[in-house]
Amino acid sequence: MKHAYKDSIKSILHRELIKTIEESNLTQEETAEILGIDVRSLAYLKAGTTMCSSTTLLIYLTKLCKNPTKFLEDVEGVIKELEQEI
Repeated sequence: MKHAYKDSIKSILHRELIKTIEESNLTQEETAEILGIDVRSLAYLKAGTTMCSSTTLLIYLTKLCKNPTKFLEDVEGVIKELEQEI
């Protein structure tokens, strides 16, 4: 079950991160610097192949995410859907 949560959250982060970067007109280098990660790690996040640390997620929510409440509501919705499947 934990794996399903992680995959779902990773998918939401992937979608929102791409949207945030496109809307902010930041370069990958600028985005990576704000998040405190290297450009390669950002590329993996953008591709949806990895999940970031909780620290990086919190930095994203506080410094880059336009609507952290919506992001968290999306995560909550996915968690509720997964719980209904069991």
